[in-house]
Amino acid sequence: MTKIIITGDVALDTNIYNGNRKSPETIKYGTKIKESKGGSHLLYEIVSKTYKKANPLFLEKLREAEVEREKQKGNPDKLKKVNEKVEKLEKLTTLTCQFGFQDKIFDQRSFPSSLKTYATWGFIEKFKVPKSYQNVLGTEGNAWKVTEMIGWGHGNKILNSNKIKPDEFQLNKYTLPEDQNPEIIVFDDGCNNFRNDTNAWSNLLYDNSESLDKKKPREIAQIILKTAYPLCHGNLFKDLSSDFKNHLTIITSIDEIRKEDVLISKGVSWEQTALDLVYELQYNPAIQRLLKCQLLIVNFQSEGALYLEMSESGEIKKCRLSFDPEHLEGEWAEKEKFEGKVFGLMSCFTAAIMYGYFEAMIEGINIEATITRALSTTRRYKIVGHGNVESAPEFPFESICSEIISPGSKYASAFVPIPWSDKNREEFLSQNWTILEGNYYPSMNVKQEPLFDAAFRLALYGNKEMANTPFLKINGLTTYDRREIEAMRNVKNLIGDYLEEKKPGKPLSLGVFGMPGSGKSFAVKQLAKSLELPFLEFNLSQFNDGDLEGAFHLVRDKVLEGTPPIVFWDEFDSQAYKWLQYLLAPMQDGKFQAGQLIHPIGKSIFIFAGGTCYTYETFGIQKPGKPVTNNQIDIKEYEIILNNYNDFILKKGPDFKSRLSGYLNIQGPNQLEMLDAVGNIMKDDNGKTVYNVDDIQYPVRRALFIRGLCGKKDNEELIIDYGLLHALIKTRKYTHGSRSLEKMINYLSTKNGSKLQRSNLPSVTILNMLVSKDFIGLLDEDKFFEFQAFKIAPQIHQNWIKIGDTQGWKLEYHKDYNFLPSHMKDENISAARRIQLVLDALIPEKHLSIVPVNEAEFYEKIDFQQLIDKKEIENNQQVENKYMNLMAREEHKGWVDTKEKADWKFSKDRNDDKKLHNCIIGWDEEKTLEDGTVVKLSDKDKDKDKDAIKNYPVILKEAGFVIIIKKF
Repeated sequence: MTKIIITGDVALDTNIYNGNRKSPETIKYGTKIKESKGGSHLLYEIVSKTYKKANPLFLEKLREAEVEREKQKGNPDKLKKVNEKVEKLEKLTTLTCQFGFQDKIFDQRSFPSSLKTYATWGFIEKFKVPKSYQNVLGTEGNAWKVTEMIGWGHGNKILNSNKIKPDEFQLNKYTLPEDQNPEIIVFDDGCNNFRNDTNAWSNLLYDNSESLDKKKPREIAQIILKTAYPLCHGNLFKDLSSDFKNHLTIITSIDEIRKEDVLISKGVSWEQTALDLVYELQYNPAIQRLLKCQLLIVNFQSEGALYLEMSESGEIKKCRLSFDPEHLEGEWAEKEKFEGKVFGLMSCFTAAIMYGYFEAMIEGINIEATITRALSTTRRYKIVGHGNVESAPEFPFESICSEIISPGSKYASAFVPIPWSDKNREEFLSQNWTILEGNYYPSMNVKQEPLFDAAFRLALYGNKEMANTPFLKINGLTTYDRREIEAMRNVKNLIGDYLEEKKPGKPLSLGVFGMPGSGKSFAVKQLAKSLELPFLEFNLSQFNDGDLEGAFHLVRDKVLEGTPPIVFWDEFDSQAYKWLQYLLAPMQDGKFQAGQLIHPIGKSIFIFAGGTCYTYETFGIQKPGKPVTNNQIDIKEYEIILNNYNDFILKKGPDFKSRLSGYLNIQGPNQLEMLDAVGNIMKDDNGKTVYNVDDIQYPVRRALFIRGLCGKKDNEELIIDYGLLHALIKTRKYTHGSRSLEKMINYLSTKNGSKLQRSNLPSVTILNMLVSKDFIGLLDEDKFFEFQAFKIAPQIHQNWIKIGDTQGWKLEYHKDYNFLPSHMKDENISAARRIQLVLDALIPEKHLSIVPVNEAEFYEKIDFQQLIDKKEIENNQQVENKYMNLMAREEHKGWVDTKEKADWKFSKDRNDDKKLHNCIIGWDEEKTLEDGTVVKLSDKDKDKDKDAIKNYPVILKEAGFVIIIKKF
């Protein structure tokens, strides 16, 4: 039996449910005022009700798993053994969940008014339920939501001071007897009196029977501290972090952390926020002590959570982010347009974490799955509020408990890099870590390859292949690039703040830069559509004298209609920066001159797109340094640049640039080209373009362009010749960027056919106008099986889940294939591509190959299972099957090669965060460690390679393939 005590700060929540009975004769529900036990008691109620509901379901699930394991082991008739095991486990999982205070603590006569809370609720009708919850809650819902958080009750005034002192509340008068000895304790520290009232909790943590002066810590399996601002303060935290830190889980929210003196971004990107938080936790004294625990969980409302596991020595050994790829913190409810709020979200979140510890008593805790259910629970609470019954509002215990047990939302996950002591903040944050590029910092030893596989999968199967990657969707524009996401969000935030201003004195001025054909115009138009603002477009390269004045009049007319327009000034840098000097006054003062009259422009958003400047950083002419030598060519080049620089100054270029409030660098479908100090494309000694090798995401941008041009939505499959897709994604360059790519797709598309085929390509002469000359060679490469690996990889992942469940070993990524981190997807794809190499290990004895099921009739069949299960005898003794042995060696070698290529190293202690693994060793190799210990690949780890091979027939069948004998 396991005993849980839940205690902490308490509150009496006074909820005022606004009714609609405005007069006595009205037949509607009137206003209700209900008091409920809040604070730690609410957490206690959620946890206890969840356990009561879940326990029989959990045991039944456990029974089913045990039966399946016995079947896999070949013991389907061992039901008695299963029952005995489940009965034994039932005794272990029987829980008693107890509240840490006596019920009389809530007596109205003694309960302090300063610990009462007040809120008004309104009944929200007929809102749309998000898709992931519609199977449970229906498509349309009603719910009681908070319309005003009135706050806490009043305390006593301190004489000669304006401060308020809470009423005295002696919690120790209401504590339970001392003979409790719980295995798990949960503290709900809301920063009232509990954290400093030692008598309220000391007997739970310490055995004081031996001495009144000496505190002897009790043996407690797990302590969970839900804590609030000010963090890391009070007697409770001091004792827990010193005497129980190796059994302590701390739960708090990013909102509470931001109340401290910290620098943590918001609304920019998941990567930036996570890096900021980890750095602050590591080095900022204000919150550094939060790491004095075994596990720290930081909640980002219903959108995400960061968790850090600590070693016994106090170092961060694991850091993970669970997140909603589409929404940053607070964005989900805003996008769903939910009215009203709820309180008690962190109680729901903590209760769901507690359920993870309940499961851990049998299976070991899967913290990622636990956090997923916690986030999903807070999300459901935001939907259901205090119920959908107008006449009977109340906390939705049944709904919340159901969500904890069976969560409806799915979340992605990623490694978060851990800062190292010899790096300052700027160096740490400038590494440009992105979740898409593999969840790790780029290795200094191995240069990352362009993300071709990710692009192929995205182009073929759509968004589901990128389910574990943050993205931003603005109307018809989608980007997975962290730099573009951050820039777009910054611009949207600037526009949002500007639109909130009642009477701004001038337009908001923004810049957009990019190579010709990068999609600058498209990006700006999608931004305008998403904001539902009027859109005006002017191309300054086509303007003559006087045209600018007419344009400003059109802008002013649109402003007078009542809605601020987005005004797109294309090629503002044309005609040798002629127009810059005429734009300064409208940008700075919000006025333009027509003849002798000066007109106000009004509230509007100016977006300037460059035609000759490829990035904001290289916009404008940089002052050149004097030539080092007297070489006439260098001197002439210096004079030309100096003259251009002086001309740029005279035309007010720097003044124009200083008036921009923000900017976007649009990257387009080509790999970024390196630019010199004055913004020119760099060439090598042979006159060839120098590309930015750090831009490895350009294949993904191409895939997005291709899907968009083909009209494919969400997860709709693209039917295309594999060789053609290979060439479209890998060709060196599209001559005119997206314009060339669009023409290619137009040629390939047919009116009555759904498949894009190479037979529709234009002539070589036309091709050479659109793409680089490597296109034809790439087209002819045979990539059939490489692309089929994308179908096999998900089955390999499911196979490992099945093996883990059957054999009882823990699989960290026990989740849907689409939600795997990118590096794990890559590993499964590599395993799929290795299958043929593994089968080739049997040559010359067996010529095995993989073919689609519908082609199997043309080849000789083979019973692969019989082949690898065949018993072999040598010297009257059974020996290992030689076929299995050969293939297992090849499988392991291929796995090691894949790991080493990604810069993983051998270590006797596995640490995925540091790319260390105990299995990166040869099949028969022995390694001698520094301490003289000799290690080798264990039989258990060898069996994992064999298990993978044993399941080839099932894996391939699920993906539509079969193993045959191929004769030559």
